[in-house]
Amino acid sequence: EKIRNAVRENGYALLREVHLEISETLNFDITESALRQGFFQRFLSHDFKLKNGIISDVRDSLSIRDILLKYSQNRSSFTLTELNALYKDLTGDPHTHGDGLAVAHRTAFQVDDDHFVQIEFDTKGIDDVLAGLMQERMKPLLEVSTFISFPAVSGYQWNHYLLASYLRLVSERFGLLELTISNCCNALIVSKASISKDYCQAVAEFLLQENVPLDFDIVGRYATQKGL
Repeated sequence: EKIRNAVRENGYALLREVHLEISETLNFDITESALRQGFFQRFLSHDFKLKNGIISDVRDSLSIRDILLKYSQNRSSFTLTELNALYKDLTGDPHTHGDGLAVAHRTAFQVDDDHFVQIEFDTKGIDDVLAGLMQERMKPLLEVSTFISFPAVSGYQWNHYLLASYLRLVSERFGLLELTISNCCNALIVSKASISKDYCQAVAEFLLQENVPLDFDIVGRYATQKGL
């Protein structure tokens, strides 16, 4: 019944959550995994399907990333550590290949290197502050050195993690071009009109905007200094 309720409420359940203490004491030569597989085939397979340790409705086709999305969407806060642990439990793969972080960035706002939360923003007020900082130009994320003029966010302090999340998810006038989403470096704040540009193309335009001499060493040092 616990498994049925979990599928009904969350869209999935994990086979490892099936507890068979009595059966395990009677089958010393059978592994817990095999017992769970047998239990599923006997009692649940008519109504549910099993793939990669995930039990779901027979009409659904859930991927690992779908499960991570459901996990993060059903919580007001979660950690990247939790998502990565869930990924490893589901796949047995010790390497998450960035799936946990990619899902986290799609569903919540990052407040430090591990924690993600749901937040209500004063979008107009924040975009107005950004417009004053940008002045119709591109701007490296790390070049935003103070957040004193940003509208307060209840319960949290502004930082580059939170600003990056805001730009990815809810800003109406600005966006974030990133080389990767693994950290706050290599990120450029741009207008929504420029959000479809390739990151390297945007960096080249930024260097021209800043009148940086087209010398390999100078460009390299300048880009590193600006966090690009």
